[in-house]
Amino acid sequence: MHRVALTTVTQAPAQVLGLKQKGQLAVGKDADMLLLDSHDLSIDTVIAKGRCLVKDGRPRVYGTFEKPQQFATGG
Repeated sequence: MHRVALTTVTQAPAQVLGLKQKGQLAVGKDADMLLLDSHDLSIDTVIAKGRCLVKDGRPRVYGTFEKPQQFATGG
């Protein structure tokens, strides 16, 4: 059951969108993962191409025009 649910929101959309490096954790793929809090489904951790971008709900990497203090108070 869980495997079917995960495929529906991971591998299937990646295939439809033609994203060959996305949708599954396997050797040679991008190794993207999104971990959600089990209580409220808020973002806990984001790992993209093997790099941790968000940890414990807080950004660890910022975009070119973002400043870390923008996220300190939630906006």
